[in-house]
Amino acid sequence: MTIDGENDRDRDSATAGRDDRRGQGAPGSLPWNPAAVYRFVGLGMELAGFTLCFAGIGYLMDQLIQFPKPYGTAAGALIGFALGMIRFIVQVRQNGNR
Repeated sequence: MTIDGENDRDRDSATAGRDDRRGQGAPGSLPWNPAAVYRFVGLGMELAGFTLCFAGIGYLMDQLIQFPKPYGTAAGALIGFALGMIRFIVQVRQNGNR
């Protein structure tokens, strides 16, 4: 019995069906490659950056031309998202070919 009153047998039966991958590979190793995950997180940040930058440029155009509605912001956001997605797809395809 442990300090908190839990039986060792109860604890073992509760974790018996769990898929524990920590025992595979080197001690402390992960079942996935963190570098690859961070690369794709970075690509997602680039996508967001493209969208926000072009939306900001569109907003500045709205302010400069004084549109009654935010057409420039919407157009800039769409253009930025499209360019970001193109870059994202190209980068994913290049990484898939390696």
